[in-house]
Amino acid sequence: MAAEGPLTAVGEYGALRYLTSTGGAHHGAVLRPDAAHECAERGWIEWSADRSTAAITDSGRAALAEYRRELQELEALPCRITRNPLTGAVHDPREALRVLRDRGTGAEIPPGATVTDPAGETVTYLGPTMEQQAADAPWLPGRTARVLYAGGTPWVYRPVDLGAAYDENVRVPAHSQGRRP
Repeated sequence: MAAEGPLTAVGEYGALRYLTSTGGAHHGAVLRPDAAHECAERGWIEWSADRSTAAITDSGRAALAEYRRELQELEALPCRITRNPLTGAVHDPREALRVLRDRGTGAEIPPGATVTDPAGETVTYLGPTMEQQAADAPWLPGRTARVLYAGGTPWVYRPVDLGAAYDENVRVPAHSQGRRP
C-alpha cells in the first residue's frame, strides 16, 4: 500500500485491527497492524498523540520512492514465460526442438522414445520444456526434459539425470515460425 494521506486506526475490543487510508490515490487501502508497527519502528510513519492516526514521514516517502524505483527496475527486466511442462503431451513436431542426445553413444533421443529415469524406471521422453521471451514471441525449447511415467504422470528432469545432454543448436522445422498452432 502507498498511503499518501493520514492513516486511521480501526480497533476492535480495544485492539488495533488495521489502519485505513483516508486520502490520496489509494483511498480506502488497508494496512495490517504488524506492517504498521514495522513502518513506525523504521520511522516511516508517525503516530498522532492519541495513536488514532498515523502520517507518513519524509523517510517514509523516501523509502516509498525507493520501493517504486525498484519495482520499475524489476518490471524492466527480461522474463521468460514457460508453457506448463506437466501437460503430458509429446512435443509438437511443428515447433522448434532442442535435440536430446544420449551421453554415452551420442545418438539422438527423439520425443516419444523411452529413456531411464534416475531411479532406473523406464519413462517416455516427451520433449524439452518450451518458453518464450514475451507474450507475442515464438515458443523456443528450453533445457529441461519432460517425461511421462507409465501410469500417466508427467515429470521433468535435467538432461544429465537421464544420461543425456541437449545440443546447443535449436532445430526449427521449415514450415514453422516456432509458434504453437
